Amino acid sequence: MLFMNIKKRYGVVLNTIFFALCFNQVQAQLTYNWNTFTTDNSALQTSLITRLLFFNDTLWIGTDKGLYFFANESLEKENAFPDLFIKALEKGTQGTFWIGTGCDGVYHRKADGEYIAYNSGTTGGNGLLNDCILSLSVGIDSLWVGTEGNGVFLFYNNTWTSYNSGNVPGSPDMNHILDVETTSGNQLWLGTVSSGLIKKTGSLWVVYDSLFGLPSNRVNCITPVNDTIFWLGLGNGNQGNHLVKMDVKNETILQVYDTSASNGIAHQNIWQIFIDSKKRKWIGPNNGQTGLTVYNDTSFYAYNEFEAGLRSLRIYDFEEDDSSRIWAATFRGLSVNTTVFGLEIEEEPLLAVQPVLYPNPVTIGLSVYFQLSEIGDINLRKITLADLTGRIILDDMYNISGLQIPFDVSPGCYVLSAWTDRQRFSYKLIITN
Repeated sequence: MLFMNIKKRYGVVLNTIFFALCFNQVQAQLTYNWNTFTTDNSALQTSLITRLLFFNDTLWIGTDKGLYFFANESLEKENAFPDLFIKALEKGTQGTFWIGTGCDGVYHRKADGEYIAYNSGTTGGNGLLNDCILSLSVGIDSLWVGTEGNGVFLFYNNTWTSYNSGNVPGSPDMNHILDVETTSGNQLWLGTVSSGLIKKTGSLWVVYDSLFGLPSNRVNCITPVNDTIFWLGLGNGNQGNHLVKMDVKNETILQVYDTSASNGIAHQNIWQIFIDSKKRKWIGPNNGQTGLTVYNDTSFYAYNEFEAGLRSLRIYDFEEDDSSRIWAATFRGLSVNTTVFGLEIEEEPLLAVQPVLYPNPVTIGLSVYFQLSEIGDINLRKITLADLTGRIILDDMYNISGLQIPFDVSPGCYVLSAWTDRQRFSYKLIITN
């Protein structure tokens, strides 16, 4: 029988007492803590974060009320840009980037900070005919612009060309372009509202929809791993399995991730899929029911609302900075992961942040001291213990007051998690004979 004694503290930074080495043979689920920037604790004048873009040591933050940036550990407003609803951010060339707005066209930010507007008024009758922008993609010396109602526009050599249901062979319903991606070989990929995934290669257009095998004809996002493997986030309400892995070179669906393939997690209305530098997939839903999900090619882990510091179940975008921090654009603020405690396969043994090796069975008093990001008392309301497969061994809800919780456990590596009202802290735990 193992006893834990969790004590309450407060302060500035999370800290712990003991250290241990964990030699794990399998890759386990990942757990993260998050800080969230809102109107209450930062320069943000809105909590609706729509798009993120990191380059040149700066995180650019699109919102429904203009542009912000995070640099030198400080978040500030970009006052040179108007307070427009930003729907897309895309890195350009030579230190520039592009901004797609809700209904005010496209802006090009030059390296010197100057903004040039492209819209139906500035580009003329043969230019950008729709100012409501949903997506952007920068190709070789070109810009592709997905609109809400008029298909996709190509901006090349200072000339605009329109492709829509009226001039594309087969007349697919492609007037609403939710995502645009370009790959090598001069291929264009479009995520549409009702015609699935559309590919353009030269003058050839190919449609991949429900007749091809997609669970839904609404493709919210396209995330290429390379020119062959794509991850697709689908939509169409809160019904269906909307996470798909596809071999686009061989035109084959590799996997539709239903609950049986995702550790019981339902993937519905996926708005964004991001692949970080460690090849982890960050899956952002926009359904208000399932939260942010992380997939490490072995197991899935999903966050609930307010868990580990996240404030919203609606995730619109992700980005990774040069410190390997993952940022999330959410309906209720800008979140950034602060600490990673999850177990991963590495060549060297992992140095755990908690606790020491204990014999089993034994009665112990394990003290974990929490120091949070804000001053105040801590309401620790839940403790869980999971094995490396994600199986919950202990799931105890209580109002803690120096309470010891007994549970039976076999020798091995575990993830111990403790919930407060706003955050979750996770620690590696080793039990040996």
